Amino acid sequence: MVPQETTVALSPALQALLSTSSAVLTRSALAQSIWLYIRTQGLVVDDEGNVYCDNALERVCGEARVHVLLLMELIGARSRSSPVSATPTRPTPSWPEPDFSYEIRDTSPTGKLFSKVVPDPCAWFPSISRSVLGHLYSDPLCAPTCFSYIHVVIRDFEGVAYCCDVECDNRRGKEIHLSTRHLKNIAGRDALVKDDDEADTTAAPAEWKRRLRWEIDGVICHETVHAWQRNGNGTAPGGLIEGIADYVRLRAGLAPPHWVKGKGGKWDDGYSTTGYFLAWIEDNSAHPVEGFVRNLNFMLQDSAWDDGLFEVLAGKGLEALWEEYQASFGEDGKELTSEQLVPVPTEGATLNSSA
Repeated sequence: MVPQETTVALSPALQALLSTSSAVLTRSALAQSIWLYIRTQGLVVDDEGNVYCDNALERVCGEARVHVLLLMELIGARSRSSPVSATPTRPTPSWPEPDFSYEIRDTSPTGKLFSKVVPDPCAWFPSISRSVLGHLYSDPLCAPTCFSYIHVVIRDFEGVAYCCDVECDNRRGKEIHLSTRHLKNIAGRDALVKDDDEADTTAAPAEWKRRLRWEIDGVICHETVHAWQRNGNGTAPGGLIEGIADYVRLRAGLAPPHWVKGKGGKWDDGYSTTGYFLAWIEDNSAHPVEGFVRNLNFMLQDSAWDDGLFEVLAGKGLEALWEEYQASFGEDGKELTSEQLVPVPTEGATLNSSA
């Protein structure tokens, strides 16, 4: 049976944007807005250019169809298989998998802690990277392709970890540095007494290993977010960038035991304070906003930061959302102490618009 045609009405905001845009460039703010609209409306396009409503399997015609096809031409989007066909017309896209390598520069017993809990890094890291991408992007086609490798360095330095841009042999990449001093603090002094599995004399060996592996997974998850996330061409607040990284760590089930959710601070204090706030926007029972962080990250691909993005994506202004979040703890809600509001220092290097 041939699907009946139906017209999908464009929102007033999108109509106004289209009417005022005299020129459309690849990956422009206009293209992002239309793409976001298409995704939220559940539209799909088959390989013959037919546009459908994903749920009703109805063909879309008229103005909406024109805009969908225009967008595909502009950003080179590839469609899913036709909803009226049982056989996919092309392979399902997969998440990008940059080359991975690592090195342990700290040759002391402290440097060996990493290998004790991560025996096969080349199998371990890709799963973390794919998990991060799944929390930042709704579709592999939206993920960046502007670097080709990630190199993890385990070495001795003050701090926890950081991510930075690197280039080698005309190849752009990312480097994540992890501090062995931090690993030693997490594992505990007794983990270094002996160079074997019975090193910890105050707790079962499995406990300090579990504790250390949990922290390594969480920290590398946080830094891998910095490798993949968007930052509005450097205009997004640092607190938001760090908050998104901890939001992903939280969603991945890797929140450390010292994180505390409570009242106080500012929305852009960053790290877990902002991370819990972003999760609340998506989960709060009054007006949950599914996919808020993915959509926000997508909008920051080329658009400069503007706190109005919160109102566009969540339906309420940023300050109003923060006040509502604070109120959700109630009058007797736990107040965060000044120590809890001071984050562990890390450094993030994030992507620009190049993909």
